[in-house]
Amino acid sequence: MMKEKTILKIKKAVMKSVIKSGFDGVKIKDIARETGSSEALLFKYYKDKNQLIRNVFIDIVNEFYNFIKDRVDKSSENEKINAFIDSFIDFAVSKKNEFLFVLKMCQFHYDKFIKKTPKPIDILREIAPNGKYGKEWTIAFIVSILTRMLEFYLNNQISDDVEKLRKNIKEVINNIL
Repeated sequence: MMKEKTILKIKKAVMKSVIKSGFDGVKIKDIARETGSSEALLFKYYKDKNQLIRNVFIDIVNEFYNFIKDRVDKSSENEKINAFIDSFIDFAVSKKNEFLFVLKMCQFHYDKFIKKTPKPIDILREIAPNGKYGKEWTIAFIVSILTRMLEFYLNNQISDDVEKLRKNIKEVINNIL
């Protein structure tokens, strides 16, 4: 069994590599070098690059889902959308690399890896109102606004502090509800 410390190093190296080079740019030899492991060790626990990245991706998506779900479940019916938005923002800001990794993975390989894994959008499907444009459009708008604004913010393309960002995101989303 691999040590927890080694698993964490591998997870960080995979995230860094995907964020920098995309899925196709990830090389097992680079992950091994960065973590001080051998390629043989990685192949002992993961049959290939896909399985390694998939495991990291599923771990992070589960963490993201549970983070949001716990907070939404504790909120009143009237506050569920705000709890979702706040949780989404808080996760992205407090776990920047994890969030950017998930965004990068969602661009190309999302469905391939997590068809049966609960995702944050599943929570939104349960709580989103129909809004001005119908439920599917409301969900699409909310996810698009959150992910793009946070991506800009985390890549320093928006200089506002996080509370102003949060306020602006909520204002835009409330205009479509």
